[in-house]
Amino acid sequence: MQEWVRFGEQVNRLVYTLAGARFKGDIETANRFVADRIHYSESSLRMMRQGRFRPQNDEALEMMARLGKEEAGLERAWAKTLLVSGRYPDPDSVLQTIFTNVSESMAAVGETAVSPTAFFMTRIAAAFAGTLLLLAVWTYGISPGYPPPHEPGLWLEIVWGGSIGLGLAIGLYALDLYRGGGKLGQVGRYLLLPVGGLLGAIYWLLIDAWVFSIGGGTAVASSALESFVFGVCYAGGLTTGIMGALGYKRPQSARHFDWIVWAGMILLGGLTAVLGFWLPAVHPTLSSQRDIDIFVGLSLRLGLAIIAGIGFPPLPVPEFHHSVLSRWIPWPTR
Repeated sequence: MQEWVRFGEQVNRLVYTLAGARFKGDIETANRFVADRIHYSESSLRMMRQGRFRPQNDEALEMMARLGKEEAGLERAWAKTLLVSGRYPDPDSVLQTIFTNVSESMAAVGETAVSPTAFFMTRIAAAFAGTLLLLAVWTYGISPGYPPPHEPGLWLEIVWGGSIGLGLAIGLYALDLYRGGGKLGQVGRYLLLPVGGLLGAIYWLLIDAWVFSIGGGTAVASSALESFVFGVCYAGGLTTGIMGALGYKRPQSARHFDWIVWAGMILLGGLTAVLGFWLPAVHPTLSSQRDIDIFVGLSLRLGLAIIAGIGFPPLPVPEFHHSVLSRWIPWPTR
């Protein structure tokens, strides 16, 4: 414990100074603010302030130094002590970045900032491509002949849901690797996406058993309501998995309207599934249950790709041009 005492003193100074500068002396609010920004729980941050440990990820140390400078007005000497006592691998480079001239810093942001529209379109495309890759694996390796039966068995449904989430994870992880942010050691966080797919399958199996199979026997033909609930279950499972990712321990509703965004994403899953149900009606030759299941499966994959592409925090977190869209991103941005 003595190892991190000096580090804890610097974190404590950050919280107390920030409370005085931003939150009218409210220590708990300042503690919550810092915890949100470094993606740790409030209790974990309190233990850091007591000198019990330092954050496992160096990005949290960098964020603390940035908060101290930009939000609390602390000096460079404090930031250096924080980084050195927290054993940040290259404190001088971070200090040079954070404590540059304000005009130079703003100019750099203008040069490196990206358009949120283009950024998220790329992520959605990568996530959707990943699901199509796993769809090919499913069709040619797991269950030849697509789609699976309209009412597949328990394990087939679970594997189907997990494969969708795995496809999303592969697409987004490959994109982050290409952009230089993803690392092999960070693959664990992406596994929350297949976990979300598994949860979606479980949600649907429970709802299907309690609601749509009442009266004996399972339905052999779907309805618009069934398709909507099917999409909502899978979108709800996926968002549950995403919110388990680092950064969702306390949604920042005041800053990003998180609950509104998440509710909208779950609704989007239901609407895309209904779209898939309605699309075959445009042509009489596509009115079979098999065609409906194909369109529902593809449109749901697109809806889940939109949810994961926007909701799952990328590595690294980019600088965005200021826009209406960037204010609604459901994870902390720089």
